[in-house]
Amino acid sequence: MSFLKILEQIILTPLKLFFELFFSWSCQLTGSPGWSIIILSLIMNTLLLPLYQNADRIQMEEQALQKKMKKGLDHIKKTFRDDERFMMTQTYYRQNNYKPVYVLRAMIPLMLEIPFFIAAYQFISSMTLLKQMSFGPIRDLASPDQWLVLGPLHLNILPILMTVINILSSLIYTKDAPLKTKIQLFAMAGVFLVLLYNSPSALVLYWTMNNLYSLVKNAITFWLLPKRRASKTSLAPAKKKSTKTKTLLSKSSNAPSHTAFILGALVLTILVGILIPSSILRASPEEFVRPDIQTGPFFYMFNSFLLAFGFFFVWFGVFYALADSKGKIRANRAMWLMVLFSFVNYMGFGRNLGNLSPSLAYDKGMAFPISLVLINLGILILLGFLASILYSKRPELPKILLSGTLVASMILSGTNLYQAKKTLDQSSISSDENPSVKNDFPEFKFSKNGSNVLIMMIDRALAEDIPFIFAEKPELKEIFQGFTFYPNTLSFGTHTNTGVSALFGGYEYQPIEMNRRKDVKLEKKHDEAIKLMPQLFQEAGYDIVLTDPSYAGYTWVPDLSVFDSYERVKAYNIKGSFTAEWPGFSEQIDSDWKRNFFWHSVTKIAPLALQEYLYDQGHYNAWTYSLGSTAVQKASPDLPTQQIGVKGSFLDSYLVLDKLSEHTRIDPSDSKNFLMMCTESTHEPNLLQKPDYVPQNRVDNSAFDDGKPIRMEADGKTLDIKRKGQLEHYHINMATMLRLGKWFQHLQEQGVYDNTRIILVSDHAYPLHQYPERTLKNGFDYGTFNCLLMEKDIHAKGPFKADPTFMTNADVPYLATKDLTSQINPFTGKALTSETSKTFPLYLTDADNFQTSKNKGKQFLPDHWYKLSGDMNDPNNWEYLGVKVME
Repeated sequence: MSFLKILEQIILTPLKLFFELFFSWSCQLTGSPGWSIIILSLIMNTLLLPLYQNADRIQMEEQALQKKMKKGLDHIKKTFRDDERFMMTQTYYRQNNYKPVYVLRAMIPLMLEIPFFIAAYQFISSMTLLKQMSFGPIRDLASPDQWLVLGPLHLNILPILMTVINILSSLIYTKDAPLKTKIQLFAMAGVFLVLLYNSPSALVLYWTMNNLYSLVKNAITFWLLPKRRASKTSLAPAKKKSTKTKTLLSKSSNAPSHTAFILGALVLTILVGILIPSSILRASPEEFVRPDIQTGPFFYMFNSFLLAFGFFFVWFGVFYALADSKGKIRANRAMWLMVLFSFVNYMGFGRNLGNLSPSLAYDKGMAFPISLVLINLGILILLGFLASILYSKRPELPKILLSGTLVASMILSGTNLYQAKKTLDQSSISSDENPSVKNDFPEFKFSKNGSNVLIMMIDRALAEDIPFIFAEKPELKEIFQGFTFYPNTLSFGTHTNTGVSALFGGYEYQPIEMNRRKDVKLEKKHDEAIKLMPQLFQEAGYDIVLTDPSYAGYTWVPDLSVFDSYERVKAYNIKGSFTAEWPGFSEQIDSDWKRNFFWHSVTKIAPLALQEYLYDQGHYNAWTYSLGSTAVQKASPDLPTQQIGVKGSFLDSYLVLDKLSEHTRIDPSDSKNFLMMCTESTHEPNLLQKPDYVPQNRVDNSAFDDGKPIRMEADGKTLDIKRKGQLEHYHINMATMLRLGKWFQHLQEQGVYDNTRIILVSDHAYPLHQYPERTLKNGFDYGTFNCLLMEKDIHAKGPFKADPTFMTNADVPYLATKDLTSQINPFTGKALTSETSKTFPLYLTDADNFQTSKNKGKQFLPDHWYKLSGDMNDPNNWEYLGVKVME
């Protein structure tokens, strides 16, 4: 990152982010980009009013002092020459407590206006979606207004109106100012006219509102409040009084302490810029490493630090520097309280929100009960009252506490960074020579005359959506001929680390059984499970291809070296192989991380009453989502009909599914082939373009949906989609089935579908609460255990059907290997089983500790356990056992 780019991130980007925040809130409120720009201007000018008032005060003091010294300076110029004149001038300056550099104080209002102008220009000009959006007489907010047409000549009236308002405001402001000041302001009005004449109407509208706000402010200040105007025109004695006041304040205990403010600003900078982002990276740094993005995860933390430094230290510092003594004292107190509130909110509230995805969105969303919001507010008020008393009685103590907090925050940040770096160093993605990193894409071989076995592990696929997907797209039933769907299938865990081992290795690797083998590390037990089927199929003479085997080596990016000893196994990590081909996707992810690490940190330190609005369903008020909203979305925000961009890692897996047919090779021989593939296409919720359910950079389903709850019926069941998460999960599950259907059609056309056993299975589901009867007394949706299981046996005929037989995903190894001569676990010597292993009670875990980088001992860490005593569809058969280590 260049020095100029660093300066931009510190000075301009924080301003642009807050322009975006207030614009997005306004857009969500009004649904109109034009009104949103007007509201944005009003909000920004109101927030900056104290800053500009202080700047004006300093400028007026400078003008008054210049006026006071003018007679003496004129006498010196008339009486003395050369060095003598210089010496006399300097002496005169000292007598009046004046330094020549003070002349720059008159330029403060202009110097402040420049960064805000540049930030507004860059932000509004970047909003490409304004194109063709109108507002009143403005036909296109992304183009000049061209209101007046005289033959071939198009005149832009809005910039002229802006300039007229600017001149009127300047006339009022400079009524008693010298001619030089008036000329400067009129010249600036002309400069803005030239700069903005051919600019987008949205930008000119924003600046016109700024000038109108300034005009009203000046009219009130200099016309309607003549006493205030009189006080501003007699600042010479006021200056002397202010100097005495500052002298007295400096001798008292209430004098402003620059140290306290600086310490507070540094603490907030470290908290928001390093501590919170580093805690995210420490949890799972591998998720923020992408082959299509050159910068590593620590770059985004550094970027967050620059933004925090710019916002809390630089811009807060500007407000502080321009304030008078009383203002500085208030700012110190406010900084002390802000630091206190930030740590209380971050450390004490906003927990238990579920997994934080790479897009920095929580799986469970962010919503807090009103009772918790009120508790948070009450605690903040109480602490604020007590902290204010402490600040008044012991003004030195906050500085000591801030110093300690700063040191502690830096130590915690350093620890987080060390652990994140250590995890990356140990991970396969950090080694150039590790076999987990392969640039080639596999060939999926199917034999025409031999036998083929395909297992597709579809991470977080939902069994409960399948009947409705096949009802909406009945052609899938024809494509999935021979398949049996088992709707009553359970996983033994609600996350991949607790649900996938049994899927790969059978019942010996359900969580409770892994806990009972207390002398073996979880990593070794999981690697046994993931190698079990490849070893059995290799011994049976199969050629084997594995892709993205979940947590191989117990690392986020699968460590393929665990398969090095298998001669017939070819393992690949293919997730994300085609994502770089998607227009603008890598740039979008990079841009999102640059802004969202900062916004996530700001969200976490805010009071609970604000967190949900800052979080904005994981969009963090990005203008692309707010500006893409419609009246339908505004009326029903939980069921969106539009989406800008493609979120998260969905494309990484979806595009691989889309390419399967192209990379399938048909072998005319009687070879035997085993394919075990993992995909995350159902893991990252996305709104897709109907009716084909495909990703697009701009999705618009308003022609298909009205934003109201959707009721679907299939096989005597009813599904009510009422929330955004339910809708997006339905979309990605539908898209996955359609892409697999496309591949199966290709296999049918090539004559290799009939002699292929296909098993589609998921490691767990997701708590969408689509069926209220599945919610237990503690609020847990046991449908989270209801994973997908679909099987097509070799030479299976007949239509797609559902079988209510109770199954678990631990049945997969038994089903996959039932034609082999050996169904013995090569690592334990025990036989793979199915029916005899489903003896009640069964023990299942809802694990909060889902990161293998943390949960990697010999037993799973203490977590939530449930006991199932019978029919999974009867809530009375479920019992919550509490947080413990089950054996």
